[in-house]
Amino acid sequence: MHAPHDTRPRRYFLVLAVVPLLGACAGAPGREAEARPPARAVPVATIPPPATGAASAASSAPEPEVRAAATPPGPSASASATVPPPLPPAPPRQTVDGAAAVLWTPSASGGFGESVLVENAGGTATVVARRPERIFVSRSELWVLGSRPLSPVPCARCGGAPTPPDKVDVPVLRSLRTGKTLEPWSKHYQDYATCNPEVMQDDVSVYVEGAVGPYLLASVSGSTMWCTAAHPAYATDPLVLDLDAGGAPVTLEFPPEVLEPLRARAQAELRDGCVLDPDESPHEYRATAEYGARGELEGVYEYLMSAPYVCGLGPGHYSSVSAQRADWLPQALRPYGQLPAWVVGAMAGQKATTVLLVAADRAAAAKAAFARK
Repeated sequence: MHAPHDTRPRRYFLVLAVVPLLGACAGAPGREAEARPPARAVPVATIPPPATGAASAASSAPEPEVRAAATPPGPSASASATVPPPLPPAPPRQTVDGAAAVLWTPSASGGFGESVLVENAGGTATVVARRPERIFVSRSELWVLGSRPLSPVPCARCGGAPTPPDKVDVPVLRSLRTGKTLEPWSKHYQDYATCNPEVMQDDVSVYVEGAVGPYLLASVSGSTMWCTAAHPAYATDPLVLDLDAGGAPVTLEFPPEVLEPLRARAQAELRDGCVLDPDESPHEYRATAEYGARGELEGVYEYLMSAPYVCGLGPGHYSSVSAQRADWLPQALRPYGQLPAWVVGAMAGQKATTVLLVAADRAAAAKAAFARK
């Protein structure tokens, strides 16, 4: 399997979590499956809505994390004197509605902490339940992220003797209502059920980075070490899954109105760094989005330029990456452009980085699902 290694700067992503790192067939063991402790009762807490006015809004919301600049510094003396073109005004953001919301809160170390269910109580967010797993929201289901063991066959690689299979955990999405499971990334693990004698070591990981509406944002990274190779071969595949469509993979498109202006900005940022050709036109890698501190969704558009292996920090080690931010959103994410005020207050109070709305006709079912094991 020609798998990838995620070498991108972590500041570009909403939430970054390693969901079971698979050990090599003849190497290190995989991680233990995620425990699924039962939901625990929590005292009801009230989160006041954000204060009004520009000054009070700035003081009530947390400082946003450090991100790649949407407008990079001006070109250096060695760069072209061309100034990147300005972006045209974006369409007004649509406000997403809901009677409840699922918030992902951080742990003390800064990683994922827990999923918190809040309800709208007269314009104020009230915490009603918590779970230690990532919870995703689709039109008819709540999904919890867990894992299951995979037992690969013994492998004899590079002329060696057969070795016992490693314990490998595959991430699984499970419906809290029906128990139905989804494994949309299963094809990335198929090589672990076979044996390739020309491979010394394989490795693959799924990184869950966030979610917007029913769209799960992730990437699959890994490496393959061939028997006579000097170093592994790396690659990284972006992964966006539509949970309303049963976990089907989709591609979030770059808005055509800003495709070229963002490309010019990416080139101005990258051309004086670790690249092979400063005049190369950056190519689109992936489009995602994340919420800002005031509940506004921002598009995040990654462009790549070719780079030497020794200093390439982008996907595959042979690229450099630039993440450009814009008010323009991928078409599929435009219905989720602005969170309502009561959710913005909960987001600030919980220091949440991912927020998923639950429709009014699904709020009662969501509360019941949070209580299930």
